[in-house]
This record gives sequence, C-alpha cells and structure tokens, in this order.
Amino acid sequence: MVESVIETKAVIPEEQLSSESFNAELMDIELPIEPGFDWLAFWDAGSMVFIAILVLAGLVYLLRYSQMAKHGLLSAPFILRWQLLQLKRILNNESHANLAFVPQETLGEFYLWNQNLNQLLAKTCGELAEDVMQEFLELNELSEYMAFSDMAVSRETYYQALQEAQILANKTLSFQIVFRCLFNSFFARGNQ
Repeated sequence: MVESVIETKAVIPEEQLSSESFNAELMDIELPIEPGFDWLAFWDAGSMVFIAILVLAGLVYLLRYSQMAKHGLLSAPFILRWQLLQLKRILNNESHANLAFVPQETLGEFYLWNQNLNQLLAKTCGELAEDVMQEFLELNELSEYMAFSDMAVSRETYYQALQEAQILANKTLSFQIVFRCLFNSFFARGNQ
C-alpha cells in the first residue's frame, strides 16, 4: 500500500499576518542607468569593415582592369583545363563510344585548344624548360596533323594526344604562370 506523502502545511500564525507586524518601509527604487554607446567597439568594427571593403575593391580593380585581366592571363589556365576536360568527356560520350574514328569537328576543337595554349604561353613572357618545349612542339605537330590531314584519326590516337596534352597542361598551366606574369609586368612598368 502506498502511504501518502503529503506534508502538512505549517500554519502561519495570524499575528504575523496582520499589517501591523510587517513594519515595511517604502524605498525609492532607481531605474538602472542606460549603458552608454560603446564607441571603441563601433570604431573597431567599422575599421574592419572599411579595410575589408578596400581590399575587395582593390581585388576587383586588379581582376577587372589590370593588363593581365585584359589579356585573360588570370582565367586562361583554368579555362584551358576545363576545355581539356570537356574534350575528354566528348570522347567518352555515348555517341562517340561506338565510333572507330574521331569526328573532324572534335579534332578541330582540340587544335583550337592547342592554339589557345600557344597564345597563353606566348603571353607569359617566360622561357619553358627544354624538355617541356620539346613536348610542346610535338603536341603542336600532332594536333596540326590530326586537324588538317585527310586521314582518319582513331580513338586511341586521339586519346593518347589528350593524355599528352594533360601532362603538358599539368607542367605549364599553374599559378606560376600568373605569378611570373605579375612579376614581369610589375617590373616592366618600373623600367619604363
């Protein structure tokens, strides 16, 4: 059986409840003082926002109006890598998978990609290593032969050319091109 656990309430005597026993004094309660404006935090946050806006404006100016942006040197390495990836996807596409030979338009796109790579490397104002230059010349010859000869190009030959192009792109298309061009253009302005 369950025992009830009810506590008996202590009864407050009536003499303590009478108004005479309270002897309460009224006190003036002052409202809390409103905190002042924190100028130091405002200055700190405002200066950080101002510096961030200046940095972003400088980057926008550099990316939009610099000579490198006008010639496409900032975005060209990324665009060329993306185009090469698209050429590989076209080769692996279902419509091209059953073909023994690569269509001429696809070979033309590879030739145009190679010409864009030529233009980019010519603008970078730097010398390539001799082995990279030899690979580059071989790729140029191969792309011209594939694009302009009357002979059909097999998928395997085209795939091998894309692999060589990928290796060459990995060696040449990097931030080093962008930094080298920035460095050369910065010092070219100082010499003029």
